Amino acid sequence: MAKKAKIKLLKKSELPKGIRQRKDSGKFFFRFNADRKTYYKEFETKEEARKGYLIARAEVAEGKYNNSKVTLNQLIEQVLTIDKANGTRCINSLKLHNGFKKSCIENSVALRFGKIPVKDIEVKECNNWLLEQLRYHKTKIVKGKTVDNGKLSTNTINRYIDMLKGYLSRAVKLGYIQYNPMERIDRPKAQKVNKDREALTDVELTMFLSTIKERSPKGWVMALAMLDTGARVHECLGLQWKNIDNDSSKIAIEGQYDPITKTKKDIKNGVKRTWVAKTSTIRELINIKPVNANKEDYIFKGYKDNSPLGVGRVEQIFRSVFKICGIKKTPHSLRHTGATLLWKATGDIRLVQKFLGHKNIATTQKYINDNFTEVSKEETESIKNALPDFVEKSNQPILRVVA
Repeated sequence: MAKKAKIKLLKKSELPKGIRQRKDSGKFFFRFNADRKTYYKEFETKEEARKGYLIARAEVAEGKYNNSKVTLNQLIEQVLTIDKANGTRCINSLKLHNGFKKSCIENSVALRFGKIPVKDIEVKECNNWLLEQLRYHKTKIVKGKTVDNGKLSTNTINRYIDMLKGYLSRAVKLGYIQYNPMERIDRPKAQKVNKDREALTDVELTMFLSTIKERSPKGWVMALAMLDTGARVHECLGLQWKNIDNDSSKIAIEGQYDPITKTKKDIKNGVKRTWVAKTSTIRELINIKPVNANKEDYIFKGYKDNSPLGVGRVEQIFRSVFKICGIKKTPHSLRHTGATLLWKATGDIRLVQKFLGHKNIATTQKYINDNFTEVSKEETESIKNALPDFVEKSNQPILRVVA
């Protein structure tokens, strides 16, 4: 009986990186993990094993072994879990199940892709989905009949695109896919909004101010501040008592409140500004100041800790008043109403730019660029005289139509 040839085993230091040698056969092998599975490959020679190892690494990087069957719905839940555990804020996923984003996921994105494995979502599928959204008509039930309620706006569709694109970007980071197909999708051109049309008419403004003063005194004071300073809702909620200068009737808009971190952050376009408010508006702000308030306290304080009211609560108050008055406007319309009144009174586009806090005057209107953010002494009196007294307007009698 012939004796078996003695197998020559190499030392570990003589083997290439990642390669091992079998003691029973002398063959060379390596193992690697991909998509939660372990793969094994064996070769006759050390050189073949080294080349095979490099090829396998390249194939893993290209996604050849990525056979994940994770669906978009599962990915969404996974992202929510990760963000909640880490305390991070990614594509607003911590607010996903509230308001618009909930309807976006349920009615559009998840309805089309929810049960499809993420790896099977291709550019062609995304393009077909986008065409469906552009052709889609909303419907509503009126007296038991289904009525066409018009097409989705371009802005709504772009939000859907951002939502899907954001989750697929997370899928790339988690290793489920190698590229984001939504990166190759062209967004439809956003519709231009007529800012002047967003402003309230004189009758609507009087009706709104009178009604909100009766229903929500704190909401009324916030409305005065927004009309008088051009502040956004977030900027108004970020106001602290230290931002009010009673002597000069000026309000400093220095930041907006972030409900996630519970701190102030830079305002939307990075422009801090100080604006001259009506004396009556300053007086009403001081009237709601608690006796024990300090300079760091938020003016429009909520019911917990030192945090201000939530944005959702403020919008709920304003929208309910708009509904009572029969006005189809949003809380943001107050900002544009103040800007429109200032423009009509002064005709000075530079003042309107300061009022709105725009970094570039082209955002206000396509005029010259002007980056001033402070109001000079010469402009103070003209501003005070330009805008109407909104407190006085709140006390005017109104005629309500009873249905």
